[in-house]
Amino acid sequence: DTCQKLRTDYVSFCIRRLARTDTCNRSKCHKALRKFFDRVPLQYTHELLFCPCEDMACAERRRQTIVPICSYETKEKPNCLTSLDTCMKNFVCRSRFVA
Repeated sequence: DTCQKLRTDYVSFCIRRLARTDTCNRSKCHKALRKFFDRVPLQYTHELLFCPCEDMACAERRRQTIVPICSYETKEKPNCLTSLDTCMKNFVCRSRFVA
Protein backbone atom coordinates (compact mmCIF):
# COMPACT_ATOMS: atom_id res chain seq x y z
CA ASP A 1 0.00 0.00 0.00
CA THR A 2 2.74 2.50 0.99
CA CYS A 3 4.87 1.27 -1.91
CA GLN A 4 2.03 1.84 -4.38
CA LYS A 5 1.27 5.32 -3.01
CA LEU A 6 4.93 6.37 -3.25
CA ARG A 7 5.20 4.91 -6.76
CA THR A 8 2.04 6.76 -7.80
CA ASP A 9 3.50 9.98 -6.38
CA TYR A 10 6.71 9.83 -8.38
CA VAL A 11 5.01 8.63 -11.54
CA SER A 12 2.60 11.57 -11.36
CA PHE A 13 5.44 14.06 -10.85
CA CYS A 14 7.58 12.52 -13.56
CA ILE A 15 4.90 12.42 -16.27
CA ARG A 16 3.13 15.72 -15.53
CA ARG A 17 3.99 18.38 -18.10
CA LEU A 18 4.21 22.06 -17.22
CA ALA A 19 1.87 24.05 -19.45
CA ARG A 20 4.24 26.86 -20.42
CA THR A 21 7.26 24.75 -21.31
CA ASP A 22 5.80 21.33 -22.20
CA THR A 23 8.43 19.77 -19.94
CA CYS A 24 8.18 18.11 -16.57
CA ASN A 25 9.41 19.52 -13.28
CA ARG A 26 12.68 17.60 -13.08
CA SER A 27 13.52 18.61 -9.51
CA LYS A 28 10.13 17.39 -8.24
CA CYS A 29 10.55 14.18 -10.23
CA HIS A 30 14.00 13.59 -8.68
CA LYS A 31 12.68 14.37 -5.19
CA ALA A 32 9.80 11.92 -5.61
CA LEU A 33 12.16 9.21 -6.94
CA ARG A 34 14.51 9.67 -3.96
CA LYS A 35 11.55 9.53 -1.58
CA PHE A 36 10.35 6.30 -3.20
CA PHE A 37 13.73 4.55 -3.00
CA ASP A 38 14.40 5.87 0.53
CA ARG A 39 11.06 4.79 2.00
CA VAL A 40 10.23 1.52 0.24
CA PRO A 41 11.92 -1.56 1.79
CA LEU A 42 14.92 -2.90 -0.13
CA GLN A 43 13.29 -6.24 -0.84
CA TYR A 44 10.68 -4.48 -3.00
CA THR A 45 12.97 -2.01 -4.71
CA HIS A 46 15.46 -4.79 -5.54
CA GLU A 47 12.65 -6.83 -7.10
CA LEU A 48 11.57 -3.79 -9.07
CA LEU A 49 15.11 -3.10 -10.25
CA PHE A 50 16.23 -6.65 -10.98
CA CYS A 51 13.15 -8.68 -11.93
CA PRO A 52 13.46 -10.39 -15.32
CA CYS A 53 11.15 -9.32 -18.11
CA GLU A 54 9.77 -11.66 -20.73
CA ASP A 55 8.84 -9.08 -23.37
CA MET A 56 9.61 -5.56 -24.57
CA ALA A 57 6.48 -4.07 -22.99
CA CYS A 58 7.59 -5.27 -19.56
CA ALA A 59 11.12 -4.01 -20.15
CA GLU A 60 9.85 -0.56 -21.20
CA ARG A 61 7.54 -0.30 -18.18
CA ARG A 62 10.44 -1.22 -15.91
CA ARG A 63 12.77 1.29 -17.60
CA GLN A 64 10.17 4.05 -17.25
CA THR A 65 9.67 3.07 -13.61
CA ILE A 66 13.36 3.10 -12.77
CA VAL A 67 14.47 5.97 -15.01
CA PRO A 68 11.56 8.08 -16.23
CA ILE A 69 12.43 10.28 -19.21
CA CYS A 70 11.72 13.39 -17.12
CA SER A 71 14.58 12.52 -14.78
CA TYR A 72 17.22 13.02 -17.47
CA GLU A 73 15.85 14.56 -20.67
CA THR A 74 15.41 18.28 -21.27
CA LYS A 75 13.54 19.96 -24.09
CA GLU A 76 16.35 22.38 -24.82
CA LYS A 77 19.82 20.99 -25.22
CA PRO A 78 22.64 23.25 -23.98
CA ASN A 79 25.02 24.51 -26.63
CA CYS A 80 28.80 24.63 -26.26
CA LEU A 81 28.76 28.27 -25.13
CA THR A 82 26.34 27.45 -22.31
CA SER A 83 28.62 24.61 -21.23
CA LEU A 84 31.68 26.89 -21.38
CA ASP A 85 29.90 29.58 -19.35
CA THR A 86 28.89 27.02 -16.71
CA CYS A 87 32.48 25.74 -16.57
CA MET A 88 33.93 29.22 -16.18
CA LYS A 89 31.66 29.86 -13.19
CA ASN A 90 32.93 26.71 -11.46
CA PHE A 91 36.37 27.00 -9.81
CA VAL A 92 37.42 23.36 -10.38
CA CYS A 93 36.24 23.24 -13.97
CA ARG A 94 37.71 26.66 -14.77
CA SER A 95 41.11 25.70 -13.32
CA ARG A 96 41.24 22.57 -15.47
CA PHE A 97 40.03 24.37 -18.59
CA VAL A 98 42.47 27.26 -18.31
CA ALA A 99 45.44 25.08 -17.37
